[in-house]
Amino acid sequence: MVAVAAVMALVYGIALQFMPKGWPAGIALIGAPFVLLLMYALGKLVTDSLYVRLFPLPLRRIDWDAIESYYVRTYRPIREYGGWGIKQRDRGSGIAYNAQGNRGVRQILCSCQRVLIGSQQPESLEAAIADFVPQDQAATEA
Repeated sequence: MVAVAAVMALVYGIALQFMPKGWPAGIALIGAPFVLLLMYALGKLVTDSLYVRLFPLPLRRIDWDAIESYYVRTYRPIREYGGWGIKQRDRGSGIAYNAQGNRGVRQILCSCQRVLIGSQQPESLEAAIADFVPQDQAATEA
């Protein structure tokens, strides 16, 4: 981590020398990596919906009635979604909310949209979802 910070300071320090009047761009160059380092996923289960947020980005609400099926799966974040974060691909993978790792709970909504919520404990997340969504909607990985 210290090595990454040192390289960033060196690179951004050199970049700032060439833009003395561009201080807003310099602040953006220095601030963006720190925002990415602070990014984390937050999920909240309440009686009417599942809320997913990848801090500092906006909140997503998924109603329990909208979930057609769900299951735990291991995925390939870079190949399937292009990395971590809030990602969406046209290849049928749907949208992913993931901060780290390669495991999560895939939900298929009634609108045929696929939503993957990354989790370090996907079995616990699946069990929590099962408390709100009927068990017959639990599916196996397709």
